[in-house]
Amino acid sequence: FNAIIRAWAQANNLDRTGKTFRRLFNHYQAGHSQLMPNTASFSMYISLLSKRKDLKDAATKAEEILKEMIELHKITGRDECKPDEGIFNAVLISWNQSGGHVSVTHSIAILDQMEELNVSPDTFSFNTVMRTVVQDDRKDAYKKVMELKDRMTSLGLEPNLNIFNIILNACAAAKSSDSDSALGTALYTLGRIRDNGANIVTYTTLTKAFRNLLRSNIETRDKVAGSAFKMCCVDGFLSADLEKQFRQLLSDMAWAELYSKPVNSNGSVPVEWRRNLKAN
Repeated sequence: FNAIIRAWAQANNLDRTGKTFRRLFNHYQAGHSQLMPNTASFSMYISLLSKRKDLKDAATKAEEILKEMIELHKITGRDECKPDEGIFNAVLISWNQSGGHVSVTHSIAILDQMEELNVSPDTFSFNTVMRTVVQDDRKDAYKKVMELKDRMTSLGLEPNLNIFNIILNACAAAKSSDSDSALGTALYTLGRIRDNGANIVTYTTLTKAFRNLLRSNIETRDKVAGSAFKMCCVDGFLSADLEKQFRQLLSDMAWAELYSKPVNSNGSVPVEWRRNLKAN
C-alpha cells in the first residue's frame, strides 16, 4: 500500500493518495493487523496536503489525520506509527498557509502535542508558528512571539536569521504599552543578527518597527534610526526603498549629516552602501 500511496503522492494526486491511505487504514481497522499504517503512510498523505495552498480545508484535514495517527500510537504503543517532527511540521505549514486567527490557536496546540509525545520541536517548528502568529494575530504578536522565543531557547534551540527577522516583525506590531520593551528587543535582536550576518529583510523590517516604536521623540528617533542607517550602509544593504524608509524616519538635520555629506557630487551613493544587493 505504501508503494501505491507514494506513487500517487509523487504524481501530486491528492484524491487518489487519500483514498489509498483510507483503504489501508480501513483494512487495518477491520482486523488486518499486518496492514497497520506506519509513519511513512501518514507522512506522505499529510505532506501532500501541506502543499495544497488551493485547498481551503487542507489544514483541518491534515490535523484530523495527525489526530488519527496519535490515537493509533496511543492504542498500539508502537513507534512505527508515532508522528515525528517532520509530520508535525507539515501540519504546521498547512495552518500557516490557511491563515486566520484560528490558525494561531491550532499551531500552538500542535507544539503542545509534540512535547506531550516527547517529540522535540525543531527550529523550523518554531519558525513556522512564529510566522503564523505575526501574519494572523498582529494584535498580540509581540507577546506571543517572545513567549515562543523563550520556549524555544528553553529547549536548547538557538534562533536563526529567519527567526530573528520574525522577532523584528513582531516588534513592529507591538502595542504602545509594549513599545519600550519592543524597542529594546529590536535593538538587541539587530545586534544578534549582525553577529552572524544581516540581510535586506532585517533592515526593511527594522525600519517598519521604528515607525511604530519611535513615533514621538525626534531626538531618540534620530539617534536610534541613524545608528541603524549607518549599520545598513556598512553591511551594504541600502536599497532605494530602504533609502526612502530611513529618510522618512530621520529629521532633515540628521539626514543631511548621515546621507547628504557622503553622497557623491553627482548624487550617487557610495558603491559600498549597496554592494550586497542582489541584481534584479
